[in-house]
Amino acid sequence: YKESTSISIAIYNSLGQQVQSETQNIAYKGIGNVNLKSLASGVYYVHTSANNQANTLQITKVMVSR
Repeated sequence: YKESTSISIAIYNSLGQQVQSETQNIAYKGIGNVNLKSLASGVYYVHTSANNQANTLQITKVMVSR
C-alpha cells in the first residue's frame, strides 16, 4: 500500500525572486517532475516542502544549441 503526498515546489532565481511554483501529488517516496522549459539559462534554487519537512537544492540550467 503506497500513500500519496502533496509536495509544494517553488523555484527562485539567483536574486531570490520566485519564478515558478506548483503543487504535486506524488506516490510515497516517489519522484516528481518539474518543467523548466520557460526558464532562461542560469542558477536556480528549488525549494520543496511536504509533511512538515523542507529542502532547498541549487541547480544550474544550461541551454544547448543544436
